[in-house]
Amino acid sequence: TDLAAAPCRKPALPALRDRPTFDSRQVLTERALIKRVQRRLDQTVADVAERRRSGGFSVPADQVPGTQLTLDAVSENAREQLLRQARLEAELWLRSPRAKALERQSRSSAKAQLEDWKQQRIEEQKVLDQHQQEFERRKAEAAACDRSQWIQRGKLLRKQVKEWKEHRKELTGAEKNGCDRERMAMVFTGTGLRKAN
Repeated sequence: TDLAAAPCRKPALPALRDRPTFDSRQVLTERALIKRVQRRLDQTVADVAERRRSGGFSVPADQVPGTQLTLDAVSENAREQLLRQARLEAELWLRSPRAKALERQSRSSAKAQLEDWKQQRIEEQKVLDQHQQEFERRKAEAAACDRSQWIQRGKLLRKQVKEWKEHRKELTGAEKNGCDRERMAMVFTGTGLRKAN
């Protein structure tokens, strides 16, 4: 087989999922139109050079221009015409099935990303809620423990007060018997009763 006689095939486009997300509003921006025109100019220059080579014309290497033809190098009238043509082509392309498929895929991709984000937020919120519930549970346990300690302290104090009252009754009875009140005095403290020195 002769490779030169084989028809030229364009390289396969990457799968749609590998391409960046498509935004139809970007297709008609001035920057995108200028890129489109530049691609067309580059293609035109390449086509002319190919036709010249295939037509038997040989151009010496020193006469081949080294610079690229840019949109800024053409006249203002030609520039406006090329940009107008690029806009029409872009608008036609936007109506094509390929553009519509890209738009649908872009929307579905954005929707999937949004759903993923929402799901992630829900999971994060669940974790935060669990942490908050655990914190509240520990706080409630600490409060219950404090209440229990205060109840125990209250019971102890009531018991000590009861003992103090009984001792005082005994002390009053001892005074009647002639005992020294100061010697038998008890001091009430936060931890209990003790004899005064």
